[in-house]
Amino acid sequence: MSPLPSCIARSAAALICQQREASAAIEELHAELPFQIRERLADDGLGAPQRRPAAEKLPSSAAG
Repeated sequence: MSPLPSCIARSAAALICQQREASAAIEELHAELPFQIRERLADDGLGAPQRRPAAEKLPSSAAG
């Protein structure tokens, strides 16, 4: 099999490099997302959802 022309090899190398850079950027954004969500919830005065205690459940007659 003959080697690739140098222009194709350079293009392939550049594409691989760009793909790695894009993957790294996506991973960084993915890692930061939970922190951004918490900050926005805190800024709005909201907290994480909490489960209701069993005593506060709706009565069974309210279901229908």
